Amino acid sequence: MTVNVQFRFRSGLPSMAFDNVRLRGSWDEQGRASNDWASHPMQRSRDEDGYDVFVARVPFPDGEIGTHFRWGNRTRSARHFRPVGDRRRTGRRDLDAS
Repeated sequence: MTVNVQFRFRSGLPSMAFDNVRLRGSWDEQGRASNDWASHPMQRSRDEDGYDVFVARVPFPDGEIGTHFRWGNRTRSARHFRPVGDRRRTGRRDLDAS
């Protein structure tokens, strides 16, 4: 059984000058904790306030509930690829989300 977690990146700006936003996290392609970070494309969308957001859904095995993962976002601007935002730790509450 898997637990699907939705990750959202919102810069707080009404319009983003980013493309190719990717979610990177401390899990492997099967959603298990790993030192080799996986990368997932994020899709542009709009949130309930009308802001641009990028969204990715990642399936995790239910055996990983309670595992602490690190994650962050990377974007490609017009000139270069750079990290954006803080890396955050997630725990059981995030893994229970769908």
